[in-house]
Amino acid sequence: PKRCDHPALIFQKHKTVATYTYKELRIKSCQWANLLTQYGFTAGDRLIILLPPCPEIFFAMSACARMGVIFCPVFSTSSFYELEIRLGTTSPRGVLTHPDLVEKISHEFAGQIDYIFLTQGPSPCLFANEMLIEGRAEKMSSNYPALQLPPNAPLYLIFTSGSTRPPKGVIHTHSEMTGMLASARWVLDLTPESVLWTDADPAWVTGTVYGAFAPWLCGVTSFIQG
Repeated sequence: PKRCDHPALIFQKHKTVATYTYKELRIKSCQWANLLTQYGFTAGDRLIILLPPCPEIFFAMSACARMGVIFCPVFSTSSFYELEIRLGTTSPRGVLTHPDLVEKISHEFAGQIDYIFLTQGPSPCLFANEMLIEGRAEKMSSNYPALQLPPNAPLYLIFTSGSTRPPKGVIHTHSEMTGMLASARWVLDLTPESVLWTDADPAWVTGTVYGAFAPWLCGVTSFIQG
């Protein structure tokens, strides 16, 4: 409660700045969790996040953590081959993406995915399973109790760069949050009024850990530039 009005996420793209307090971030997290639940997502399902830098990446990651869905951020600049490797390895139930990026998904893999969620329209109508969800999360309930999970439950999946081909997926568990907290508090020396700027895409482990979970576990502000 003491941190509910403190900025949790500041997202800047060009001259546009959006700020979300911890209370607002919690609401977004619950709404996105309810949205995914509406489409049948449950703990253990996998969600690929293929988006250009935007706040929705962070809303989706926090929602997945809340409900036990394993998320996998992917660079929006990924090549057809790089995305194919990730889709084939993770066997996701859904892909959260942008209309401009849908064409990177092959017809072969699109047929194996239940949903291709589009954060905004218009839908390119390349696949029958495209779902336009623009504005839908905001209509969901703002209450979604966090699912209690064992420490070794998978939290997210990150792929190596692929410099030694092929890219290798590494699973990180919920227990990793203890390490995130320790490194942020004792290595980065974050204090209550700190603002942490992480210049890394969430598709890098640094972007996921220090762009989101580490500062949030400390109750400080994460600053992201798109």
